[in-house]
Amino acid sequence: PSSITFLCLLLLFKFILSMISFGSGAPGGIFFPLLVMGSIIGAIFGNVAINFLGFDQSLFFNFVIIAMAGFFTAIVRAPITGIILLIEMTGSFANLLSLTFVSIVTYITATLLKSKPIYDTLLRNM
Repeated sequence: PSSITFLCLLLLFKFILSMISFGSGAPGGIFFPLLVMGSIIGAIFGNVAINFLGFDQSLFFNFVIIAMAGFFTAIVRAPITGIILLIEMTGSFANLLSLTFVSIVTYITATLLKSKPIYDTLLRNM
């Protein structure tokens, strides 16, 4: 549907703007943009799961939260920080097991793919 297309375009737009922002050297953080991109990825997966795979609509928020933790962990390599951050943001321990599982899987996957943590890369480029 059109919402999935819109979210994909929004993700692409956010990614391009983040690259321009980081590359320009303008002051600003990478923390919030990572969470935003993770939430957009979760919204895309949530829409696909609900519209095409028949998942219950009440699970949409869970897709967003879990994708935020997974994306944050893959990029920053701080799974515990990601888990605690999202538990704090949601004010609930309801997704603790899911957040932990996704964070561990993304941490292991990023390590196996030999991708470098973003803060290490930024420090090396200074």
